[in-house]
Amino acid sequence: MKNKILVSCVILSTMFAIAHESHQQNIQDSSVQVSSCACKPIEHWFYKVCVQNYMNEFPEAGLKVSYDTEGLPENVVQAIEILAANINFFDNEGELIVPTISAKGNIVLSMGKNILYKKYKLFLHTITLESNLSGQELYEEWMNQLHSNS
Repeated sequence: MKNKILVSCVILSTMFAIAHESHQQNIQDSSVQVSSCACKPIEHWFYKVCVQNYMNEFPEAGLKVSYDTEGLPENVVQAIEILAANINFFDNEGELIVPTISAKGNIVLSMGKNILYKKYKLFLHTITLESNLSGQELYEEWMNQLHSNS
């Protein structure tokens, strides 16, 4: 009888230890901070349009194209599309930007080495979405602001 109690205690202790370890792992997993992007939807759409434009020029690149405007107003979507048409796909040294494979295994277009792209993205981060202007008018207003800040 004593052996049965001892074996039962060992089994219960082992089960408790496993359950406790599993619980601790769940706590750690749920408390891991997921780094979120500091970009706003307007900046996301700008990048997505640049990727779309890249794929129009280099269809064999294999980039995933997203048409999700993240709820942006139509005039802002149109203005960004016009703005993105100004972007070429060369880095600061004049080399063609080619897609790379991310740590997650996705094909990505790293536009961070394109001076104009970075300038526009920083500018778009400051934009508010409340405007009654058409897409073309909004684009022209943005260009005026960009030129006055240069």
